[in-house]
Amino acid sequence: MTDAIAHTGMPSRPELVAMAIGRLDTAGIRSQMLELDGATLRDLCIRLVDRAVSVAMAHDWLNKELGGDEENQVVDDNAVYRFSKHFRRLYDQVRSEVARSVMRSKVLGADDATIRNMTRAAQHMLIEAATERMLDRDVEEIDPKELNTLALVVRRAQATQVAQDALEISKREAEQRAEKLATEIERLKLDLDQRRRAIESAKKIVETKADATDGRMTKADILDVLDKAMKGEM
Repeated sequence: MTDAIAHTGMPSRPELVAMAIGRLDTAGIRSQMLELDGATLRDLCIRLVDRAVSVAMAHDWLNKELGGDEENQVVDDNAVYRFSKHFRRLYDQVRSEVARSVMRSKVLGADDATIRNMTRAAQHMLIEAATERMLDRDVEEIDPKELNTLALVVRRAQATQVAQDALEISKREAEQRAEKLATEIERLKLDLDQRRRAIESAKKIVETKADATDGRMTKADILDVLDKAMKGEM
């Protein structure tokens, strides 16, 4: 897996197809499709992994591309179906490997929010991949255990999503409470500072008046000075 792919994101479908074709020689696949020229094989494989194109449609295209028609089948349709099964499996393998590489690369520099989004995307990709594998087969070929597994994956993904949403809400509420508490603490600090300055001011006034009256200030006089200082009237 190249670093370029890991850092630029998922390659396009034709690029993934080219990577999968590059593994055909070592995958142990035997098929007359491998005798096609490079361009024709590439175009066939692109069609085989396109959900909008059936294998029958891909076979018709290939037959016409090779000069055949409905009555003159240049390539056997069974051969195309067998090759399609092998190539789709190889393509899924390549796509999964690339997706894991891209995910690892992005996780290294991702923040918490990005990682949560990536987790959701990974869950979606897992469900989509499992669903695609089932759609490739006839109903009678699908193992009930696979359906149960897919249902379990969906339920777990939903539960994870609910838990993540609840955690996000709790986090926001905690942040709001912390912000409110910080504001209240700051208000109390300002109030205390104001009261401290008022007391210091009152103390100086009392000392000044006490000196002026040779210390004959009454308790009522002192309380009056303190009261006015605390009210900001002095």
